[in-house]
Amino acid sequence: MRFLLVSCPVSVNLCHAATMDAHVGFESWGERDVAMMLDFDPNVVGFSSQPFWLIWTQADEERRHAPDYFARLADGSAPLLLSSLG
Repeated sequence: MRFLLVSCPVSVNLCHAATMDAHVGFESWGERDVAMMLDFDPNVVGFSSQPFWLIWTQADEERRHAPDYFARLADGSAPLLLSSLG
């Protein structure tokens, strides 16, 4: 019997979001919980997982981070939900 070890930097899982009738990705149980809270919040009309990269320079070093979620609220505002930038 042979086993092949495949390196994957991040394990992505999907949960169904009734808000958009679509699947949304999550990388941890905490992110899944946030997705569920967004889905049940009546003020949220849509959200997406890791929608884009934020890129900046800090101490002459390029840094980047993908926000966990981008949400659109009924009032038109659009908050980003960030995990720790570590």
